[in-house]
Amino acid sequence: MVRVLTIYAGTAYVIVELISNVSEPLQLPAWVPTLIIVLLAVDFPVVAIFSWIFDITPGGIRKTEDLQEAVAPYMAKVLMTRRRRSSRKKRTMLWV
Repeated sequence: MVRVLTIYAGTAYVIVELISNVSEPLQLPAWVPTLIIVLLAVDFPVVAIFSWIFDITPGGIRKTEDLQEAVAPYMAKVLMTRRRRSSRKKRTMLWV
C-alpha cells in the first residue's frame, strides 16, 4: 500500500510540474492546472482504497488475503510446537 501511494504521489508531483510548465506555452486556460490538481487530489483516496484491497505481485494484481487466512498456517505451526513442548515430561531438579 505504501509503495503504491508513494509512486502515486511522485507521479502526481511530476504531472503537476509538467502541466504548470506546459500550460502557458500551449495557451491552455488558466483553470487547467487547478483542474489537474483537483483530479489528482480526488483520486488519491480512491488509489489508497484500491491499494488496500489489491496487491501488486509479480504474478499480476491479486486481492489481498484475509488476515486469518494468511496467518492460519503459521499459527497452526506455532500451536503444534507448543503442544509438543507441553506434552514432554517436565523434569524438576532438586538442589541440595
